[in-house]
Amino acid sequence: MNRIVKNVASALAAFGVAGFFAAMPAQAKTWRVNSNPEAKAAFSSLADALASEEVKSGDELLIEPGQYEGTYDITKQGLTITGPGYALAENTDWAETRSAIINYVRIKASNTTLQGLEIPTVELRSDAETSAPLEDCTIQRCKISTITGSSSEQHNHLVIRQNYIANLRSGVGMRESTVANNIFIGRVTLYGVNNTVENNIFPSVNTWNTGSSYSNVLNVSSLTNSVIRNNILIERNGEVHMGKYLMDFNTANNNVITNNVFSGSEESANANYLNNQWVSARMETVFVDDFGFDGYYLRDDSPAKGAATDGGDCGIFGGAHPYVISGRPKSMPHISSAIIPSSPDENGEVVVKLKIEVQND
Repeated sequence: MNRIVKNVASALAAFGVAGFFAAMPAQAKTWRVNSNPEAKAAFSSLADALASEEVKSGDELLIEPGQYEGTYDITKQGLTITGPGYALAENTDWAETRSAIINYVRIKASNTTLQGLEIPTVELRSDAETSAPLEDCTIQRCKISTITGSSSEQHNHLVIRQNYIANLRSGVGMRESTVANNIFIGRVTLYGVNNTVENNIFPSVNTWNTGSSYSNVLNVSSLTNSVIRNNILIERNGEVHMGKYLMDFNTANNNVITNNVFSGSEESANANYLNNQWVSARMETVFVDDFGFDGYYLRDDSPAKGAATDGGDCGIFGGAHPYVISGRPKSMPHISSAIIPSSPDENGEVVVKLKIEVQND
């Protein structure tokens, strides 16, 4: 796509950002948020967008690349907040590789969706309208340092999937919720009842038997009547005992633990829990050697291949919602290349060539 322009900077601001979201599928209404005045976005700040009476339940806020400092409370039900993805510089050769980074988000409204964003902290609180636990909130395709909340609340029908997450704190209570296809690189404590934990990977498990207790990255001692399946818990070096730790809580808490891939040798407790795989603790036993930032693809001979409950693969690229590299939202257009001449042509004009592509999965 070509445009003849007089001012290259203005052209990229106006088209490169506006065009970025032009092909988004229609919802109730979409609103662009960009602090650059040349972008001519609907809102110049996220705070203004969240506070606006024009933004209704079911609308989508499209957060364009940049740093959004401060703490943002989402109190209006049914909003979708979408960014371009994360770690784009590591995984793509796009012309625009910046993320939309929102410093701190407090979800206080049901039916909220966060996607394609980089957020250091997400906090889940009771619904601002009903004062009840949250219902039907989704956090997907985001890079998050910490998800936290109050241990006195159990939020219903949460979906936490396809994210790159450091920590999921014990304060996040869940009921009939799904935690799936995430990469967890830090400590995770699961709390609640009737939940499904599937197709996640824990690539930096640091778990060892310290006598009477286990120091662990995944704590399920407060998880009951739940299913833990198709996950990969692997450590870079050394022997771990995550499998036994998980299974110690199965009898008391009535959890089903099946078709997971564990580091270390098979524990005696495993006799009652069939279909789990026990492999060498080395990462290269399961994953390709060069997995980059978040590309934890399985080796052709990986024990996780075909080992899931549905006959597919364990780990983040299996299941109903496979992980998407860099968290790029579906139908998200992006500038994959930009050719900008250093000087005008014979007519005194600058011809800018932009190639626009759309994320299809």
